[in-house]
Amino acid sequence: MKGSRKRDAVMHLLDYFMRSDLRAAYCRALPGNGPIARDTAPLLDGKAKVMLPDFDNPQTAVTGVVLWADQYAPIAARFNERLLTS
Repeated sequence: MKGSRKRDAVMHLLDYFMRSDLRAAYCRALPGNGPIARDTAPLLDGKAKVMLPDFDNPQTAVTGVVLWADQYAPIAARFNERLLTS
């Protein structure tokens, strides 16, 4: 978008992609890919909701720096090994 001569068209397209109904359809098509906005969750059916974390639970997101400090090396090693073998 930066430097685009069609900024209005780009903004219109981004607004379209961020519509709740489209995000809900994406979540239904690819289970496990949860919505990033609360207004999308009510549009999902029961099967899709089972795969989602509880938005109201403060323990849902793991943001602890200590956790990642301890776990980064083994996770990175497993990820890189998977890249080499696939």
